[in-house]
Amino acid sequence: MAENRKLTRLQLALLVLYGAEGSSGASPYGVDKLIQSRAGGVLGFAKSSCYVQTKRLAEAGYLTATVLEQDRPRPLTLYRLTDKGRHEVERWLRTPAQAPPIDSDAFVRARAASFVAPQAILQGLSHLRPELTRRLAAVDAREVQLAQGVRPLHQRLELDLVRSVLQTYLRWLTRTEKALAREIRIDEDNG
Repeated sequence: MAENRKLTRLQLALLVLYGAEGSSGASPYGVDKLIQSRAGGVLGFAKSSCYVQTKRLAEAGYLTATVLEQDRPRPLTLYRLTDKGRHEVERWLRTPAQAPPIDSDAFVRARAASFVAPQAILQGLSHLRPELTRRLAAVDAREVQLAQGVRPLHQRLELDLVRSVLQTYLRWLTRTEKALAREIRIDEDNG
């Protein structure tokens, strides 16, 4: 990784997540679990990419690695943010924020409406509502769990963002289902 090369969105996210774990450090597996439990699935990074990028960040000096071997069937590597990594996160946070990219499966499926029958899209989207509802329930459960004590600011902000994204997807899904059903009725009436 070249010294002046811009870090990717995934690499910056990993630096933030490892930094949030503090001096105790975290394993790539632990960070992946953190992404799944806290982000409600909205980050969407592949587990294998997290492992590969974590090693690259360590090789470039943004993270340090400590291997724990005692009393374990196999070694556990914990990563911690270095001063170089912290400075890179701070530099990035000072840059103007940009609107997040829309790189979701739903976006690609919606684009397919230009050449695929609405029934096919509607069928594929039919499983999305239960999944979004399940994820929102997990956010609710996390909020109840955190209500027992004082919630740190980052946890309140994370939950609010995840809830907003999931609710927006549900609203989009409702409108999309109606539009596709309307197209199907028009096709049937003209057919």
